[in-house]
Amino acid sequence: MLVSGVTGSSNDLSYLKQTNLTNPQIVVASSSEATTTATTSVSVKNNNGVEERVRNYFSDIPLMAEVSRCESQFRQYDKVGSVFRGKVNDRDVGVMQINEHYHLERAKKLGYNIYTVAGNVAYARLLYTEEGTDPWSSSSPCWSRTTAYLKAMKFVAER
Repeated sequence: MLVSGVTGSSNDLSYLKQTNLTNPQIVVASSSEATTTATTSVSVKNNNGVEERVRNYFSDIPLMAEVSRCESQFRQYDKVGSVFRGKVNDRDVGVMQINEHYHLERAKKLGYNIYTVAGNVAYARLLYTEEGTDPWSSSSPCWSRTTAYLKAMKFVAER
């Protein structure tokens, strides 16, 4: 069995939505399903619809969509279809700019493929539940001015 970040439509992340944020769901596929998924994902390695997918996935945490906007401008892939890498640190990958040095091995062990949109945002959700926005503090001058941030801070203050 292989762990896959895609089931059904390659544009649908709804299967990754969690109600229990401390126990993310992992989708398991057989090797034939994973082969089909890999073939399909190669043909859609562009950023069409990524922003909508990220905003839908983080509809319960809109601040994380703003983090993605600031970190990658909602890009999972670069112009040639390779995973999008950070300008300052090329070990930051994907739509949520997950750093390979700090997170790749753990992400793999937990079954997340950070090189896919689904795996990248799912692992980002896990990081957020554990550390809040600290992993993305370097981009906070961008996202900390947003309405989503202000609403999140008001929510925290009200707790």
